[in-house]
Amino acid sequence: MVEVEFTLTLSPRQVWHILTDPLHMEKWWGDNVLLEPVPGGKFSEDWTDDDGAPRLSEGQVTALEPEKRLQLSWRDDGWHHETRVEFLLSPNEGGTRVYLQHSGWEKFEDEESRRRAVDSYRDGWQALMKKFREYAATLA
Repeated sequence: MVEVEFTLTLSPRQVWHILTDPLHMEKWWGDNVLLEPVPGGKFSEDWTDDDGAPRLSEGQVTALEPEKRLQLSWRDDGWHHETRVEFLLSPNEGGTRVYLQHSGWEKFEDEESRRRAVDSYRDGWQALMKKFREYAATLA
């Protein structure tokens, strides 16, 4: 499982907008991401892997509680199984606790493939959530 947790000095409402509004998302995630923040909405991201090959991650919104929870199914091209990404927001001492969890890796039967995917996503989510925090700090 991949987990990232941090606290921002913004309200859950402000953090929710940074997380789900396309104008904010392009600032911290990039303009190669599509998120329809409604139940059943689409998610997709075009990206390039470490070898320079174009890749696609996609899924849909599987749970949504504005200002509290966003859950996505997640599958990269070439995967035989979906994983799950969940963002949880909660008030915390004048700010907002942000918790991200990427789970479902046990579906990968090949242990080496699973380990590589988890390690890659752990690094990727850490880097992306750092950009999220840095962007959020410009709005505080």
